[in-house]
Amino acid sequence: MKTLNIFLLFISLLIVSAPLHASTTAEPTKKIALVKGDEKLYNGTCFGQNVDFSDMIFKVVYEGEVADNYKVIGGIIYLKSDPNQRFGQVNASGNVVLNSTDVFKDIVHEQVNVELKVVDETTNERMSFTYYFYCGTNPELMLGTIKNGDSPSVSDLNQTLSLQVQIKGQIEPLKFEILSGSVTAEGSSTKGKVLANGMLDDNAKKILKKSSGKQVTILVNYKEPGSEEKRAALVFKVQ
Repeated sequence: MKTLNIFLLFISLLIVSAPLHASTTAEPTKKIALVKGDEKLYNGTCFGQNVDFSDMIFKVVYEGEVADNYKVIGGIIYLKSDPNQRFGQVNASGNVVLNSTDVFKDIVHEQVNVELKVVDETTNERMSFTYYFYCGTNPELMLGTIKNGDSPSVSDLNQTLSLQVQIKGQIEPLKFEILSGSVTAEGSSTKGKVLANGMLDDNAKKILKKSSGKQVTILVNYKEPGSEEKRAALVFKVQ
């Protein structure tokens, strides 16, 4: 029995003195991005049907900075739902080369994939990345079901006090992060706030409750899944 107690004590000391590895910092990951000047567009960026890629280039980004030792050596661009539908390619300079200027004219609310081959010029290691973006998408700011140009009643507004940015008809929902914003009504000097979660502060709620017969303007700063901060407006006339 005494031997067993000594053994258990020895084991407990080992456990207490053992180093903890659960909190080890994760190694930073490399990402592929479309770089446009100082702006980096990551996976999930929304583009219209007439997107111009001429001033964009694919680059590998490491810890938020472009990693110049990685070079894009080629890639193909295709429709996710139909990989046989090709839109163009990415050349050895990382530039997008489309089959035609209107290649996306019939693509609405669809995901487009870009399969890229990259080489690390320091080690000559080759790797693959998949970049994706949404084509023919027009994010719209809505207050519940109220959209631009609608004529809601005050009672409609009282029932809907949160904002969202969405794409109508999108089969696969995208997550848009509302950062901040403002709410005003014509004839009133009071300004309400849109909070980071899309909810309205007390001033904004008061403005809407007293907005009968007035035009309401809501401005919101939001972020798409793969891009920088953008702004959207919602304007409607209350009955």
